Amino acid sequence: MKESVNWEKVGAIAGVIGVLIALSAWLVPNARDLLSAWLLQTPTVTPTSSPTQTPVISTATPPTLTPLPTMVYVPAGEFIMGSDEGDSDEQPVHTVYLDAFYIDKYEVTNAQYRRCVEAGAYSLPHSTDRYTDPNYAEYPVVYVDWYQAEAYCRWAGKRLPTEAEWEKAARGTEGRIWPWGNAFDGSKVNSCDKNCPYDYNDASVDDGYADTAPVGSYPAGASPCGALDMAGNVWEWVAD
Repeated sequence: MKESVNWEKVGAIAGVIGVLIALSAWLVPNARDLLSAWLLQTPTVTPTSSPTQTPVISTATPPTLTPLPTMVYVPAGEFIMGSDEGDSDEQPVHTVYLDAFYIDKYEVTNAQYRRCVEAGAYSLPHSTDRYTDPNYAEYPVVYVDWYQAEAYCRWAGKRLPTEAEWEKAARGTEGRIWPWGNAFDGSKVNSCDKNCPYDYNDASVDDGYADTAPVGSYPAGASPCGALDMAGNVWEWVAD
């Protein structure tokens, strides 16, 4: 997804080119936890394009798991989408209506993605340094491509959110620059701070990590719907 300039600056940390997977899923009666909620209705905004390659989807049966962190509800209605200060495909700012839906509150972790791999539903991340390190079990899975993200969602009984759904969940209805408002606050996001090895780091900020952080580490940075890490940590795949 193309984001505004401010969003992009915090998206790619420590050379992480892989991503997490933000997910939407199941019908309201089953909306209990991370792996049990569908969209309330089919969204009115559909993908405008799709990869030319067909995703590889496994028929492996999703596991029966104990309740995981909940999904968050995004009510139906209009929101302001786009940015006049972002890339050309983010312009012009416009109003979009979406039906209500649920989206994961947290980024998908290495531990969660491991269940998918162990079930035979898809392949290992393209780099497994963190995936195989138990110390990173609760960190977001990285080096996962779009097809792996899509396969994980299908295996879990979900789907990737559309760009519009992701943006509404991240910014709310008012077109915020950041999930929490319009002013950057380094205490509310995992960004390229004083610990970051890149020359564009912000030495005035210390988020506590030189790289990615465990999912949900910045509750004060929650979006209006309560989704976490919608800025910073890692980039996130969307359906379109």
